Amino acid sequence: YQRRVHGAPCMASTSLHRVFFPSEDALSLELMVRWGYLTFGLQGKTGLQTILCGFVFGDMIMKKAYTSLPLKYVDQLVCGREERYVEESVANHSPQSPFWSIKSQLSDLSDLPPTHVIGGWYDFFLTQQLQDYQLAVKKGNKKTRITVGPWAHWDIPYYFFPMLKINLDWFKQNMKNINNGSFSGRLTRRNSSITTAPPKPGICRMFWWQAHPIEDDEELPVTLFVMNADEWRSFPTWPPPHNPVIMYMRSGGRLKAQPPTSTDLGSRTTYQYNPAKPTPYIGGPSFHPFKGGRMEQSKLEVKLKIYFI
Repeated sequence: YQRRVHGAPCMASTSLHRVFFPSEDALSLELMVRWGYLTFGLQGKTGLQTILCGFVFGDMIMKKAYTSLPLKYVDQLVCGREERYVEESVANHSPQSPFWSIKSQLSDLSDLPPTHVIGGWYDFFLTQQLQDYQLAVKKGNKKTRITVGPWAHWDIPYYFFPMLKINLDWFKQNMKNINNGSFSGRLTRRNSSITTAPPKPGICRMFWWQAHPIEDDEELPVTLFVMNADEWRSFPTWPPPHNPVIMYMRSGGRLKAQPPTSTDLGSRTTYQYNPAKPTPYIGGPSFHPFKGGRMEQSKLEVKLKIYFI
């Protein structure tokens, strides 16, 4: 007799290549450098040394790696030695390369028991997680669910409570055969709706999530925190039902549904891009423990000349 364990993986995916190369095989250098440093560069360090080097002084080492060429030596800069995994990861961009053909795939959700995937809009695993969910459903694992909240990868204090609630309910409902063994992803509700935005980064966010539990629909397997609306909504599929709209860039920084006219074609906006001086950023899907996630952009926008469309 063999019993398969039900899972609720959080901020993780079944494949690695798309995580390190999120757009047309373009390397996410910040992610690769920081991951290589934390995984291999800190080997042999004590607990205190790991904290200080990894989250306080490590930025100085990684900053040098970000601006050094050729990239094939980045492993020596962040690890202090030749590390073949980092070197090969950087050198092999294609998912069909011999390296990634045996290193990328970690598991297959379609061959797993009921699984509840937990992700964040600002987590670098999200794109692959959404693909994992779609593939699992396509291959027949109809009992897979996914929940995506307004979190970044290092927002552990902020998504700890909702993650814990999802895990406890998921194991309770599936492993103990609650509801006569029928599938249900329902979470216990204490509020009928969530209409207020989560507070800014800080200790209070930990308790905000505890007081505002996720609201989902047991019949709908996709639960998303809708940004700007700042509320949880459930959907039958991913992507949710929608009506695509084609928009065109027009003069004056406008987007319109009508194609450009001769007036628009005579207008142009130019800018210079210098790889040695990349555009600064705040927030987003960063692996930095303090710079990822949902952050105010106005102070940065004041310092930079930004074109808005």
